[in-house]
Amino acid sequence: MTRGFLGGDVRLWHEDVRRRLDEALTSARSGRSTVMLIEGEPGSGKTTLLDELAERADGFRVLAAEGLPGECFAYSVLLQWGVDLPHDSPGGPIAPFLAAQRLREHLNRVAFDRPVLLRVDDLQWADDESISALSWLVGRATDDQLLVAVGARPGLRGAAPRWQRLRTGSGLFVRIELSGLSIDQIETLLTARGQKLSRDAAVALHRHTDGNPLYVTALLDEHDPADLAARQSLPAPAAFAATVAQRTARLSEPALALLRLCAVWGADWHSLRDVAGLSTADPSEAIEVLVEQGLLAVRSEPGAVRVTHALVRAAVYEQTPLALRRDLHHQIAKVLTDRGEVLGQRLAASSSYDDQLAGDLDAYAQSLRRRRAWQRSARYLRGASDLTTDPGHRRRRLLESLMDHALSSDPAVVHAELAGSDGADDPAALVVLAVIRLAAHQFEEVEGMLGRVLHTPGLDNLTAHRAGVLLAFAMLRTSRPASEVHEVLGAAEDLGINDPCVFYHARLVRTMADHLRMSPAQQWRTLDPALSDAAAVPVEASYELARRAIVAVRAGLFDIARSDLQEVMRRFRGGELTGADGRIPLGLGFVQWLLGDWTNARISMHLGMELDPDPVYPLYLLLGDGRFDEMDRAMAPLVEQMRQGRAAGDSNLTHLMVLRAHAEGDRDRMRGVGRAELPSIEAVLAGSYRPTALWLLSAGVAATWAGATHHTRTCAEELVRLDPLPAWAPACASWLRALASEQEGDVPGAVRAMEPALRDPGMNLPLFRAHMHVDQARMVSPDRARPLLQEALAAYRRLGATPYVHQIRQRLAEPVPVAAPAFVVTDRERDVLSLTVSGMSYAQIADELFITRKTVGYHLSNLYAKVGVTGRHELADLARRQPELFRPVPA
Repeated sequence: MTRGFLGGDVRLWHEDVRRRLDEALTSARSGRSTVMLIEGEPGSGKTTLLDELAERADGFRVLAAEGLPGECFAYSVLLQWGVDLPHDSPGGPIAPFLAAQRLREHLNRVAFDRPVLLRVDDLQWADDESISALSWLVGRATDDQLLVAVGARPGLRGAAPRWQRLRTGSGLFVRIELSGLSIDQIETLLTARGQKLSRDAAVALHRHTDGNPLYVTALLDEHDPADLAARQSLPAPAAFAATVAQRTARLSEPALALLRLCAVWGADWHSLRDVAGLSTADPSEAIEVLVEQGLLAVRSEPGAVRVTHALVRAAVYEQTPLALRRDLHHQIAKVLTDRGEVLGQRLAASSSYDDQLAGDLDAYAQSLRRRRAWQRSARYLRGASDLTTDPGHRRRRLLESLMDHALSSDPAVVHAELAGSDGADDPAALVVLAVIRLAAHQFEEVEGMLGRVLHTPGLDNLTAHRAGVLLAFAMLRTSRPASEVHEVLGAAEDLGINDPCVFYHARLVRTMADHLRMSPAQQWRTLDPALSDAAAVPVEASYELARRAIVAVRAGLFDIARSDLQEVMRRFRGGELTGADGRIPLGLGFVQWLLGDWTNARISMHLGMELDPDPVYPLYLLLGDGRFDEMDRAMAPLVEQMRQGRAAGDSNLTHLMVLRAHAEGDRDRMRGVGRAELPSIEAVLAGSYRPTALWLLSAGVAATWAGATHHTRTCAEELVRLDPLPAWAPACASWLRALASEQEGDVPGAVRAMEPALRDPGMNLPLFRAHMHVDQARMVSPDRARPLLQEALAAYRRLGATPYVHQIRQRLAEPVPVAAPAFVVTDRERDVLSLTVSGMSYAQIADELFITRKTVGYHLSNLYAKVGVTGRHELADLARRQPELFRPVPA
């Protein structure tokens, strides 16, 4: 039997621990996603307990991985599981929610009809991207036979915010803390090993080792129990390395050489082919000896070896003579092909300052920066700093490393490094701290910090550029005047520096700053004229697509914005782009909503809210559902804030308030909104600022409610003067003129003004087209009004505009049948229902919603039970005929 440091096949766990293992397995088998966290100090038995869990997981597909000390490349855990992830994407690793979907697809292939155990040992060393992807996986798993079991050292609480949310989430969470072997367990271990020790000696051994299984078994391996019992003092657990040294001293020279090679190589698995290539003789016999001694582990598929435990590897590494260690690093570097791995071995082999190697490390870090692989670039920049001869240059490279730690949301490293240093007086260090403060929304503090930086005599251009960009970003968030923001940003841009660390900040600030000082037409003309059809734009120019979409929304070119954002999202989904945040799907959802695609708008906004919670966009979803109380509660704290901070005529506030009042149909509320907005409307129309297209439409309606029809007509004229002209603008201008004429008492004139609006084929805003039919019905005779209302009702029902459906049914005297039930559905059930109605398959729905096919089936089963149907076709048919019957869960 192979002897291992943790006692071979001996099982030492209390029945309560085994019961909790079985509880987790039973939960996962039943279709409830389950997370098990096993915490303990090094050598406390985490790996052994994970081994036992895997052995008890009968019928499970087990995928094992581990965090590797010193390795920080993205998704190393997922790659160990065999997940197919794109390599070398522009901008770095793909977003965790996309990686989670790749993991779901992998599980569908390898274990579609079986429960799955995903095992991760040494989670404290796992990369953040893998942890976030796992959190996305479990957070969206419903009715999935999934168990995620991880072993970690205590202290995980400070890492990976999404993992923290998972630990306190709704799924089953099982936590086991390993504090060491009890005295009884030590005696059980002795019996299983065929060794004897008195009770008093067992108590002494327990006291001496704190019950740490690794130390206990190491002492029992090295010393006869009788010798241990006779000793006045036992060997110190801190001398574990010495114990390892005693064991390795008895190894043959080939076996020791092989063990040292593997220890120097690193914590990962090493190909048997590569190991043999660096060995002076056939390593087969040495491998067999090392495996028997519990010092080496072998993986057959594919053939690979590594040292059994991190503590063993550390001890062997430290005991390898320095000169030999460096020589081994050099030899290993020669057989590697990955540039980063080669540089890592060269760095480990270095013994003094080496400016050539430092330059190579720096250059590689810059290539990683262009891919936004901040954690890895930070590691190589730190190595470059350590090897740099000149103290000033060395310090700057250290700060560059800290900049990348800040960009990777790792403030602890930055604070630890700068604590007690001269960081408070170093402009480059203050810029690094500013990145952390921005992430914490401490915008006013950042303004003060960076204002001082920019007044530093002799400031270098790179620091000045970064400080200017980040200061302009903070000034935008504190609503500074547009002229001041433009001045600060312009000075930074004039330095002519293209810095990947603040490139996206710079482009976003430029776009938003131009919002404040340019008309939509002027800003549209600043776009790159070479931008063509969205799909034809090169991947490296994708950010310009997103920027064009932002400007297109301002200009009212919603179809262009939708096309651009859909292409950007397609690239994110396909792994061609990385760094996705919530603004892309939220913006896409907004234009989808305006263009009448409320099903996909809801899905896009739900995804965006998970990535980057936003207080404004969900209001459109509440509005469409007629959830006015919830909408009012959500809007109340925003109204004053938005009134103070918005640019006049360039905010969603007017639009949302007009939509809210109109949807309820309360004439008093409409007049109140109109009168409240009138001062702002007058100020914008009288000023030099050119408002957005959507503001003109909303302000024109509000002005009508306030009785200020001259302002309504002004908004209509401004709409048709827009350049470029949105397809919907002429029809909406005619609508506004019609509303003004009706308000003025000229009903025949209103009817004449409305007719071109209803006939205009360019009118691509279905909600407002339906409003036009309703308003026209109000202006004509009852016999002409009825077909107009019926057409409006059909349009509202296609959208799912619940409050308007109820209004028009009442006007048509078509109330909802008393016998018709109302089915309360969750947001996820509603998304699945909508996509089912659209004709998507299980696989397509799963891909669209970033869930598994099993989860799709779970939600459909719930819907069948609620509605009382037996299949998808019957469910879809009911939803098409009476969509208003499916009501969201109230907040």
